[in-house]
Amino acid sequence: MRQRLGLGKGGDDMAKPEDKPMKMQWVEIDGRSTPIVLPQIWDHDKEDWIVTSTDNPLPTQVTGSIVEKINEVEGISDGTSRSVYWGASFHHGGGGNVILDVSKYKEILVVVENLGDVSTSDTSELRFFTSKSGPAEGINSPKIYKTIELPFIEAGATLVATSEDYSELKGFLIGVVYRSWARREDVHLKVTFWGRKY
Repeated sequence: MRQRLGLGKGGDDMAKPEDKPMKMQWVEIDGRSTPIVLPQIWDHDKEDWIVTSTDNPLPTQVTGSIVEKINEVEGISDGTSRSVYWGASFHHGGGGNVILDVSKYKEILVVVENLGDVSTSDTSELRFFTSKSGPAEGINSPKIYKTIELPFIEAGATLVATSEDYSELKGFLIGVVYRSWARREDVHLKVTFWGRKY
């Protein structure tokens, strides 16, 4: 399942991704009908979910060699820390060198895959820092100069955050992390950062 959200576009009368049901297919597993959510992205013009295909790929497939993978980091939160970070590395709490350097890119795209059995918390965000590296919180952390709040991601779903949806992913960028509040259940995420160079 892919969640691609078009927030901040148009007026209140526009359809929002969270207001429209995602496309599903029923399959038989162990003799029982089970709903499967198909891979899909949100189409701003049609104001509806569109199942992905070769004709309807993710943005990275459309742009080809212009976009390059900056980093891919996978980790499981275990409830030991309130904040969990994915960036240059995976870390419980903001200590460690977790801020990812994105300073040579004019635009980034972030793909968050929920590989686990539970949804993420309602409080997840991208944090942008005034430094290319370092811890994401604490006295030695660089200053945060902007944040982007992101919606929760259901188990098995993928969130694709692009500059079309979030204008903050374009322009002057230095360091970034994906941050989520830890839950009691383990949340297993893979976060991939893509970049378009100047």
